Amino acid sequence: MRQSLASMLIERAVCSVGPELKLIVRPEHRARLLEHPRLREAHLTARKERHEVTTYFDTPDLALEQAGLSLGVRQGNGQRTQTVRTKDPRHGVALQRAEWEWPIEQDVPDLSLLAQTPVDSTVLSGLEDRLEPVFVTDIRRASCDLRLDEYTSVEAVFDEGHIVAGGSSEAVSELQTPFRKVGEADVTS
Repeated sequence: MRQSLASMLIERAVCSVGPELKLIVRPEHRARLLEHPRLREAHLTARKERHEVTTYFDTPDLALEQAGLSLGVRQGNGQRTQTVRTKDPRHGVALQRAEWEWPIEQDVPDLSLLAQTPVDSTVLSGLEDRLEPVFVTDIRRASCDLRLDEYTSVEAVFDEGHIVAGGSSEAVSELQTPFRKVGEADVTS
């Protein structure tokens, strides 16, 4: 059975949004997970909640997708942020990708900002007039930092909302965990 473009984009959006481990969480289990004692004990920061709507752009022939890039404009907290991400070619469970962000004033991407990245300029040539919204994510996000050990923290991000593409909509309910180092271990002791 052939997948529609909208369902492929929805599938890609859920599977490839950043340098993190993503786990599907059933909506009915979200509240219990947020209040789980293990998560509460490990909190470094209080839980923050926010609402974000991101419009992702590409050309009708998906030139950015084919070049391994995603380009979006996120709106939240009264601000707009342009984001460019590279794809992880390994297609593993935990993704490692490069990402760049800029505050912007408009609802559409500013391609001139990509000159500040290592993105190949030939990929961008002639795209400005061809870019169009491809899908939109509307997400309510709850996040907090957790301490795993003395040197490692993880941001626990619980997303709930939906992705809309071409008249189709798909629910999102997931836990993302981008890992960060807190400090360096003393290897001499």
